[in-house]
Amino acid sequence: MGAFKHVGLVGVTGVGAALCYQNIVVESIKRSGTHPQLTIHNMPYDQYTQQDNTKIGQTVLASLTTLAGAGADVIVTTANTVSYTFKTIKEGFPKVPVVDVVDAVVEACNQLNTKKVSVLGTLITMNFVYDEKLSAGGFELIQPPLSEQEEIEKIISEELIYGIASESSRKRVLEIIDGVQKQGSEAIVLACTEFPILVTAEDVKGAAVIDSSEVIVKKVLELTCSDAKASSKGPSDEAGQEDNEELLFADSSKFFQYDQQPEVKAFIQEGIQKLNETNYDGARMSFEKAVSMDKNDPEATTWLAIALGKKMEITNIVNKMRLMPKFEKAVKSALKLAPDSPMVRRINGIRLLKTPTEFGGNVEKAIEELQYSIAHGMEDAEVYQLLGRAYLDLGEKEKGEQALERVKELSLHS
Repeated sequence: MGAFKHVGLVGVTGVGAALCYQNIVVESIKRSGTHPQLTIHNMPYDQYTQQDNTKIGQTVLASLTTLAGAGADVIVTTANTVSYTFKTIKEGFPKVPVVDVVDAVVEACNQLNTKKVSVLGTLITMNFVYDEKLSAGGFELIQPPLSEQEEIEKIISEELIYGIASESSRKRVLEIIDGVQKQGSEAIVLACTEFPILVTAEDVKGAAVIDSSEVIVKKVLELTCSDAKASSKGPSDEAGQEDNEELLFADSSKFFQYDQQPEVKAFIQEGIQKLNETNYDGARMSFEKAVSMDKNDPEATTWLAIALGKKMEITNIVNKMRLMPKFEKAVKSALKLAPDSPMVRRINGIRLLKTPTEFGGNVEKAIEELQYSIAHGMEDAEVYQLLGRAYLDLGEKEKGEQALERVKELSLHS
Protein backbone atom coordinates (compact mmCIF):
# COMPACT_ATOMS: atom_id res chain seq x y z
CA MET A 1 0.00 0.00 0.00
CA GLY A 2 0.98 3.61 -0.39
CA ALA A 3 1.60 6.21 2.33
CA PHE A 4 -2.00 6.37 3.54
CA LYS A 5 -3.72 3.29 4.97
CA HIS A 6 -6.94 4.65 6.46
CA VAL A 7 -9.10 6.81 4.20
CA GLY A 8 -12.01 8.82 5.52
CA LEU A 9 -14.85 9.62 3.11
CA VAL A 10 -17.14 12.59 3.72
CA GLY A 11 -20.58 11.51 2.56
CA VAL A 12 -23.38 13.91 1.71
CA THR A 13 -25.82 11.84 -0.35
CA GLY A 14 -26.10 8.10 0.10
CA VAL A 15 -25.87 7.23 -3.59
CA GLY A 16 -22.82 9.40 -4.33
CA ALA A 17 -20.88 8.26 -1.27
CA ALA A 18 -21.82 4.60 -1.83
CA LEU A 19 -20.66 4.66 -5.47
CA CYS A 20 -17.32 6.16 -4.46
CA TYR A 21 -16.91 3.62 -1.65
CA GLN A 22 -17.85 0.67 -3.88
CA ASN A 23 -15.48 1.64 -6.69
CA ILE A 24 -12.59 2.36 -4.33
CA VAL A 25 -12.95 -1.13 -2.85
CA VAL A 26 -13.32 -2.86 -6.22
CA GLU A 27 -10.49 -1.03 -8.00
CA SER A 28 -8.13 -1.34 -5.02
CA ILE A 29 -8.68 -5.09 -4.87
CA LYS A 30 -8.07 -5.38 -8.61
CA ARG A 31 -4.78 -3.52 -8.29
CA SER A 32 -3.39 -4.90 -5.06
CA GLY A 33 -5.57 -7.74 -3.82
CA THR A 34 -6.84 -5.63 -0.91
CA HIS A 35 -8.08 -2.13 -0.12
CA PRO A 36 -7.28 0.52 2.47
CA GLN A 37 -9.26 0.83 5.67
CA LEU A 38 -12.26 2.99 4.82
CA THR A 39 -14.57 4.99 7.05
CA ILE A 40 -17.55 6.94 5.72
CA HIS A 41 -19.23 9.61 7.77
CA ASN A 42 -22.60 11.11 6.78
CA MET A 43 -24.23 13.80 8.83
CA PRO A 44 -28.05 13.63 8.70
CA TYR A 45 -29.15 14.75 5.25
CA ASP A 46 -31.54 17.42 6.54
CA GLN A 47 -28.53 19.25 7.97
CA TYR A 48 -27.51 19.87 4.36
CA THR A 49 -30.96 20.60 2.94
CA GLN A 50 -32.74 22.50 5.71
CA GLN A 51 -29.97 24.74 7.00
CA ASP A 52 -28.92 28.14 5.81
CA ASN A 53 -26.08 27.82 3.28
CA THR A 54 -23.77 29.74 5.60
CA LYS A 55 -24.09 26.98 8.23
CA ILE A 56 -23.48 23.97 5.97
CA GLY A 57 -19.73 24.38 6.38
CA GLN A 58 -20.08 23.44 10.04
CA THR A 59 -21.87 20.25 8.99
CA VAL A 60 -18.99 19.36 6.69
CA LEU A 61 -16.50 20.23 9.42
CA ALA A 62 -18.31 17.89 11.82
CA SER A 63 -17.74 15.00 9.38
CA LEU A 64 -14.07 15.93 8.91
CA THR A 65 -13.52 16.03 12.67
CA THR A 66 -15.34 12.73 13.22
CA LEU A 67 -13.27 10.98 10.53
CA ALA A 68 -10.00 12.31 11.95
CA GLY A 69 -11.10 11.08 15.38
CA ALA A 70 -11.81 7.66 13.88
CA GLY A 71 -8.17 7.42 12.83
CA ALA A 72 -8.33 8.43 9.16
CA ASP A 73 -4.92 9.64 7.97
CA VAL A 74 -6.36 11.26 4.83
CA ILE A 75 -9.90 12.49 4.15
CA VAL A 76 -11.61 12.79 0.75
CA THR A 77 -14.90 14.52 0.02
CA THR A 78 -17.41 12.58 -2.10
CA ALA A 79 -19.64 15.50 -3.12
CA ASN A 80 -18.95 18.50 -5.33
CA THR A 81 -21.49 21.01 -4.06
CA VAL A 82 -20.25 21.33 -0.45
CA SER A 83 -16.77 22.31 -1.62
CA TYR A 84 -17.87 25.95 -1.66
CA THR A 85 -17.74 25.87 2.16
CA PHE A 86 -14.01 25.06 2.33
CA LYS A 87 -12.91 28.69 2.21
CA THR A 88 -14.72 29.50 5.42
CA ILE A 89 -13.97 26.31 7.39
CA LYS A 90 -10.38 25.62 6.30
CA GLU A 91 -8.90 27.00 9.50
CA GLY A 92 -10.88 24.43 11.46
CA PHE A 93 -9.70 21.45 9.40
CA PRO A 94 -8.28 18.55 11.46
CA LYS A 95 -4.53 17.99 11.26
CA VAL A 96 -4.76 15.37 8.49
CA PRO A 97 -4.66 15.97 4.71
CA VAL A 98 -8.07 16.80 3.22
CA VAL A 99 -8.54 16.19 -0.51
CA ASP A 100 -11.17 18.41 -2.13
CA VAL A 101 -12.84 16.69 -5.11
CA VAL A 102 -12.95 20.04 -6.93
CA ASP A 103 -9.17 20.42 -6.76
CA ALA A 104 -8.77 16.86 -8.04
CA VAL A 105 -11.16 17.50 -10.94
CA VAL A 106 -9.41 20.75 -11.91
CA GLU A 107 -6.12 18.86 -11.81
CA ALA A 108 -7.64 16.33 -14.24
CA CYS A 109 -8.85 19.19 -16.48
CA ASN A 110 -5.28 20.45 -16.67
CA GLN A 111 -4.33 17.18 -18.38
CA LEU A 112 -6.71 17.89 -21.27
CA ASN A 113 -5.76 19.36 -24.63
CA THR A 114 -8.55 21.91 -24.44
CA LYS A 115 -9.48 24.95 -22.38
CA LYS A 116 -13.20 24.92 -23.26
CA VAL A 117 -15.04 23.12 -20.47
CA SER A 118 -18.62 22.63 -19.28
CA VAL A 119 -19.55 21.65 -15.72
CA LEU A 120 -22.79 19.79 -15.00
CA GLY A 121 -24.10 19.36 -11.47
CA THR A 122 -26.33 21.17 -8.99
CA LEU A 123 -27.04 24.85 -9.53
CA ILE A 124 -24.50 25.77 -6.85
CA THR A 125 -21.88 23.53 -8.44
CA MET A 126 -22.51 24.87 -11.95
CA ASN A 127 -22.42 28.52 -10.92
CA PHE A 128 -20.16 28.88 -7.89
CA VAL A 129 -18.02 25.84 -7.11
CA TYR A 130 -15.79 25.50 -10.16
CA ASP A 131 -15.77 28.91 -11.86
CA GLU A 132 -12.97 30.53 -9.85
CA LYS A 133 -10.54 27.59 -9.98
CA LEU A 134 -11.18 26.86 -13.66
CA SER A 135 -10.80 30.54 -14.56
CA ALA A 136 -7.51 30.65 -12.66
CA GLY A 137 -6.35 27.75 -14.84
CA GLY A 138 -7.17 29.65 -18.02
CA PHE A 139 -10.31 27.65 -18.84
CA GLU A 140 -13.31 29.05 -20.67
CA LEU A 141 -16.46 27.84 -18.90
CA ILE A 142 -19.27 27.12 -21.38
CA GLN A 143 -22.47 26.44 -19.47
CA PRO A 144 -26.02 25.56 -20.53
CA PRO A 145 -28.68 28.27 -20.15
CA LEU A 146 -30.27 28.69 -16.71
CA SER A 147 -33.47 26.86 -17.72
CA GLU A 148 -31.44 23.77 -18.62
CA GLN A 149 -29.36 24.08 -15.46
CA GLU A 150 -32.62 24.00 -13.50
CA GLU A 151 -33.61 20.81 -15.33
CA ILE A 152 -30.33 19.18 -14.32
CA GLU A 153 -30.83 20.33 -10.71
CA LYS A 154 -34.30 18.76 -10.71
CA ILE A 155 -33.01 15.45 -12.12
CA ILE A 156 -30.33 15.31 -9.42
CA SER A 157 -32.52 16.34 -6.48
CA GLU A 158 -35.66 14.39 -7.42
CA GLU A 159 -34.14 11.28 -9.02
CA LEU A 160 -30.41 10.61 -8.75
CA ILE A 161 -29.99 11.10 -5.00
CA TYR A 162 -32.70 8.45 -4.56
CA GLY A 163 -30.99 6.03 -6.93
CA ILE A 164 -33.48 6.64 -9.75
CA ALA A 165 -32.10 6.79 -13.30
CA SER A 166 -34.87 7.21 -15.88
CA GLU A 167 -34.27 6.89 -19.60
CA SER A 168 -36.05 10.20 -20.23
CA SER A 169 -33.63 11.99 -17.87
CA ARG A 170 -30.66 10.28 -19.47
CA LYS A 171 -31.75 11.46 -22.92
CA ARG A 172 -32.37 14.98 -21.66
CA VAL A 173 -28.95 15.28 -20.02
CA LEU A 174 -27.31 14.03 -23.22
CA GLU A 175 -29.30 16.64 -25.21
CA ILE A 176 -28.00 19.35 -22.88
CA ILE A 177 -24.44 18.05 -23.29
CA ASP A 178 -24.90 18.11 -27.06
CA GLY A 179 -26.06 21.72 -26.74
CA VAL A 180 -22.91 22.92 -24.94
CA GLN A 181 -20.79 21.01 -27.45
CA LYS A 182 -22.45 22.99 -30.23
CA GLN A 183 -21.45 26.14 -28.34
CA GLY A 184 -17.82 25.01 -28.53
CA SER A 185 -17.33 22.96 -25.36
CA GLU A 186 -14.74 20.22 -25.80
CA ALA A 187 -14.79 18.70 -22.31
CA ILE A 188 -17.66 17.80 -19.99
CA VAL A 189 -17.21 17.61 -16.23
CA LEU A 190 -19.83 15.37 -14.63
CA ALA A 191 -19.65 17.20 -11.32
CA CYS A 192 -22.16 15.14 -9.42
CA THR A 193 -21.07 11.83 -7.91
CA GLU A 194 -24.50 10.34 -8.65
CA PHE A 195 -24.12 10.85 -12.41
CA PRO A 196 -22.58 7.40 -13.09
CA ILE A 197 -25.97 5.73 -12.58
CA LEU A 198 -27.39 7.93 -15.38
CA VAL A 199 -24.66 9.05 -17.80
CA THR A 200 -21.06 7.96 -18.30
CA ALA A 201 -18.16 8.90 -20.55
CA GLU A 202 -19.19 6.15 -22.97
CA ASP A 203 -22.48 7.95 -23.66
CA VAL A 204 -20.80 11.18 -24.72
CA LYS A 205 -19.40 11.45 -28.24
CA GLY A 206 -16.93 14.03 -29.50
CA ALA A 207 -15.84 15.45 -26.14
CA ALA A 208 -13.55 14.47 -23.31
CA VAL A 209 -15.41 13.53 -20.13
CA ILE A 210 -14.22 13.95 -16.56
CA ASP A 211 -16.40 12.07 -14.10
CA SER A 212 -15.88 13.46 -10.59
CA SER A 213 -16.75 10.06 -9.09
CA GLU A 214 -13.97 8.39 -11.11
CA VAL A 215 -11.58 11.20 -10.18
CA ILE A 216 -12.20 10.51 -6.49
CA VAL A 217 -11.48 6.81 -6.96
CA LYS A 218 -8.27 7.51 -8.89
CA LYS A 219 -7.13 9.99 -6.24
CA VAL A 220 -7.64 7.45 -3.44
CA LEU A 221 -5.79 4.78 -5.42
CA GLU A 222 -2.98 7.26 -6.02
CA LEU A 223 -2.76 7.98 -2.30
CA THR A 224 -3.00 4.38 -1.11
CA CYS A 225 -1.83 2.12 -3.93
CA SER A 226 1.13 4.05 -5.34
CA ASP A 227 3.36 1.00 -5.17
CA ALA A 228 0.73 -1.60 -6.00
CA LYS A 229 1.55 -1.93 -9.70
CA ALA A 230 4.96 -3.34 -9.00
CA SER A 231 4.04 -5.61 -6.11
CA SER A 232 0.36 -6.40 -6.18
CA LYS A 233 -1.29 -9.75 -6.65
CA GLY A 234 -4.96 -10.26 -7.34
CA PRO A 235 -7.03 -13.02 -5.79
CA SER A 236 -6.15 -15.55 -8.53
CA ASP A 237 -2.43 -14.72 -8.83
CA GLU A 238 0.22 -17.27 -7.93
CA ALA A 239 3.29 -16.30 -5.88
CA GLY A 240 5.78 -14.33 -7.93
CA GLN A 241 3.22 -13.47 -10.58
CA GLU A 242 3.11 -9.75 -11.32
CA ASP A 243 0.15 -7.80 -12.60
CA ASN A 244 1.73 -7.00 -15.92
CA GLU A 245 -0.82 -7.21 -18.67
CA GLU A 246 -0.23 -3.94 -20.50
CA LEU A 247 -0.54 -4.16 -24.26
CA LEU A 248 1.15 -0.91 -25.27
CA PHE A 249 3.38 -0.62 -28.33
CA ALA A 250 5.23 2.39 -29.67
CA ASP A 251 4.64 1.15 -33.22
CA SER A 252 2.41 -1.72 -34.29
CA SER A 253 2.49 -1.21 -38.06
CA LYS A 254 4.84 -4.18 -38.58
CA PHE A 255 1.99 -6.49 -37.54
CA PHE A 256 -0.22 -5.29 -40.41
CA GLN A 257 0.43 -5.39 -44.17
CA TYR A 258 -1.61 -2.76 -46.03
CA ASP A 259 -1.52 0.85 -47.23
CA GLN A 260 -2.62 3.18 -44.45
CA GLN A 261 -3.95 6.71 -44.81
CA PRO A 262 -1.57 9.26 -43.19
CA GLU A 263 -4.47 10.87 -41.29
CA VAL A 264 -5.47 7.51 -39.83
CA LYS A 265 -1.90 6.83 -38.76
CA ALA A 266 -1.74 10.21 -37.02
CA PHE A 267 -4.83 9.44 -34.94
CA ILE A 268 -3.46 5.99 -34.08
CA GLN A 269 -0.20 7.50 -32.83
CA GLU A 270 -2.16 10.06 -30.83
CA GLY A 271 -4.25 7.29 -29.28
CA ILE A 272 -1.20 5.18 -28.41
CA GLN A 273 0.32 8.15 -26.60
CA LYS A 274 -2.87 8.59 -24.59
CA LEU A 275 -2.90 4.89 -23.74
CA ASN A 276 0.61 5.20 -22.35
CA GLU A 277 -0.68 8.11 -20.23
CA THR A 278 -3.55 5.84 -19.02
CA ASN A 279 -6.00 8.29 -20.59
CA TYR A 280 -8.24 5.50 -21.84
CA ASP A 281 -11.22 7.68 -22.74
CA GLY A 282 -9.01 10.01 -24.76
CA ALA A 283 -7.37 7.05 -26.46
CA ARG A 284 -10.74 5.57 -27.35
CA MET A 285 -11.79 8.87 -28.93
CA SER A 286 -8.60 9.03 -31.02
CA PHE A 287 -9.03 5.45 -32.25
CA GLU A 288 -12.72 6.04 -32.97
CA LYS A 289 -11.71 8.98 -35.18
CA ALA A 290 -9.21 6.74 -36.98
CA VAL A 291 -11.87 4.07 -37.53
CA SER A 292 -14.41 6.63 -38.74
CA MET A 293 -11.91 7.74 -41.41
CA ASP A 294 -11.31 4.18 -42.61
CA LYS A 295 -13.60 1.43 -41.34
CA ASN A 296 -11.43 -1.13 -43.13
CA ASP A 297 -8.24 -0.23 -41.27
CA PRO A 298 -7.46 -3.28 -39.08
CA GLU A 299 -4.81 -1.53 -36.98
CA ALA A 300 -7.18 1.28 -35.95
CA THR A 301 -9.90 -1.23 -35.09
CA THR A 302 -7.45 -3.32 -33.05
CA TRP A 303 -6.27 -0.33 -31.06
CA LEU A 304 -9.89 0.67 -30.43
CA ALA A 305 -10.47 -2.80 -28.96
CA ILE A 306 -7.38 -2.39 -26.76
CA ALA A 307 -8.54 1.00 -25.45
CA LEU A 308 -11.99 -0.39 -24.66
CA GLY A 309 -10.40 -3.39 -22.93
CA LYS A 310 -8.16 -1.18 -20.78
CA LYS A 311 -11.15 0.97 -19.79
CA MET A 312 -13.09 -2.15 -18.82
CA GLU A 313 -10.27 -3.16 -16.47
CA ILE A 314 -10.58 -0.01 -14.36
CA THR A 315 -14.29 0.77 -14.41
CA ASN A 316 -17.23 -0.53 -12.38
CA ILE A 317 -19.39 -3.54 -13.22
CA VAL A 318 -22.21 -1.45 -14.73
CA ASN A 319 -19.84 0.26 -17.16
CA LYS A 320 -18.12 -3.06 -17.91
CA MET A 321 -21.43 -4.47 -19.11
CA ARG A 322 -22.00 -1.39 -21.27
CA LEU A 323 -18.54 -1.60 -22.79
CA MET A 324 -18.45 -5.34 -23.37
CA PRO A 325 -20.55 -5.35 -26.61
CA LYS A 326 -18.39 -2.54 -28.06
CA PHE A 327 -15.22 -4.40 -27.12
CA GLU A 328 -16.52 -7.65 -28.64
CA LYS A 329 -17.53 -5.86 -31.83
CA ALA A 330 -14.13 -4.18 -32.20
CA VAL A 331 -12.23 -7.45 -31.67
CA LYS A 332 -14.41 -9.37 -34.12
CA SER A 333 -14.11 -6.60 -36.72
CA ALA A 334 -10.32 -6.68 -36.38
CA LEU A 335 -10.34 -10.48 -36.79
CA LYS A 336 -12.39 -10.14 -39.96
CA LEU A 337 -10.08 -7.45 -41.38
CA ALA A 338 -6.74 -9.05 -40.44
CA PRO A 339 -7.24 -12.66 -39.31
CA ASP A 340 -3.52 -13.48 -39.59
CA SER A 341 -2.17 -10.51 -37.65
CA PRO A 342 -0.47 -11.66 -34.41
CA MET A 343 -1.55 -8.43 -32.72
CA VAL A 344 -5.20 -9.11 -33.55
CA ARG A 345 -4.90 -12.71 -32.43
CA ARG A 346 -3.31 -11.55 -29.18
CA ILE A 347 -6.13 -9.17 -28.31
CA ASN A 348 -8.60 -11.93 -29.20
CA GLY A 349 -6.73 -14.22 -26.81
CA ILE A 350 -7.07 -11.62 -24.07
CA ARG A 351 -10.78 -11.33 -24.87
CA LEU A 352 -11.27 -15.08 -24.61
CA LEU A 353 -9.24 -15.25 -21.39
CA LYS A 354 -10.89 -12.38 -19.53
CA THR A 355 -14.49 -12.81 -20.69
CA PRO A 356 -16.64 -15.00 -18.41
CA THR A 357 -17.50 -18.36 -19.97
CA GLU A 358 -21.18 -17.42 -19.84
CA PHE A 359 -20.44 -14.57 -22.27
CA GLY A 360 -18.24 -16.50 -24.68
CA GLY A 361 -14.93 -16.75 -22.83
CA ASN A 362 -12.82 -19.82 -23.60
CA VAL A 363 -9.46 -20.38 -21.88
CA GLU A 364 -8.37 -23.22 -24.22
CA LYS A 365 -8.95 -21.05 -27.31
CA ALA A 366 -7.25 -18.13 -25.55
CA ILE A 367 -4.12 -20.26 -25.19
CA GLU A 368 -4.21 -21.09 -28.90
CA GLU A 369 -4.44 -17.40 -29.81
CA LEU A 370 -1.62 -16.38 -27.47
CA GLN A 371 0.60 -19.17 -28.77
CA TYR A 372 -0.12 -18.02 -32.32
CA SER A 373 0.97 -14.46 -31.48
CA ILE A 374 4.18 -15.78 -29.89
CA ALA A 375 4.94 -17.94 -32.92
CA HIS A 376 4.50 -14.92 -35.20
CA GLY A 377 6.84 -12.48 -33.53
CA MET A 378 5.04 -11.18 -30.43
CA GLU A 379 7.20 -12.92 -27.86
CA ASP A 380 7.49 -10.76 -24.75
CA ALA A 381 7.05 -10.98 -21.00
CA GLU A 382 3.47 -9.74 -21.15
CA VAL A 383 2.18 -12.45 -23.47
CA TYR A 384 3.82 -15.15 -21.35
CA GLN A 385 2.22 -13.58 -18.28
CA LEU A 386 -1.17 -14.02 -19.94
CA LEU A 387 -0.30 -17.53 -21.08
CA GLY A 388 0.81 -18.49 -17.57
CA ARG A 389 -2.44 -17.21 -16.12
CA ALA A 390 -4.42 -19.19 -18.72
CA TYR A 391 -2.62 -22.45 -17.93
CA LEU A 392 -3.07 -21.90 -14.19
CA ASP A 393 -6.79 -21.23 -14.72
CA LEU A 394 -6.98 -24.65 -16.40
CA GLY A 395 -5.13 -26.28 -13.53
CA GLU A 396 -2.07 -27.03 -15.71
CA LYS A 397 0.41 -25.93 -13.06
CA GLU A 398 3.60 -27.17 -14.77
CA LYS A 399 2.89 -25.33 -18.03
CA GLY A 400 1.80 -22.26 -16.08
CA GLU A 401 5.04 -22.21 -14.12
CA GLN A 402 7.07 -22.65 -17.31
CA ALA A 403 5.34 -19.64 -18.87
CA LEU A 404 5.91 -17.55 -15.75
CA GLU A 405 9.56 -18.60 -15.69
CA ARG A 406 9.80 -17.27 -19.24
CA VAL A 407 8.32 -14.00 -17.95
CA LYS A 408 11.25 -13.66 -15.53
CA GLU A 409 13.81 -14.47 -18.25
CA LEU A 410 12.39 -11.91 -20.68
CA SER A 411 11.98 -9.28 -17.94
CA LEU A 412 15.68 -9.57 -17.08
CA HIS A 413 16.61 -8.77 -20.68
CA SER A 414 14.11 -5.95 -21.20
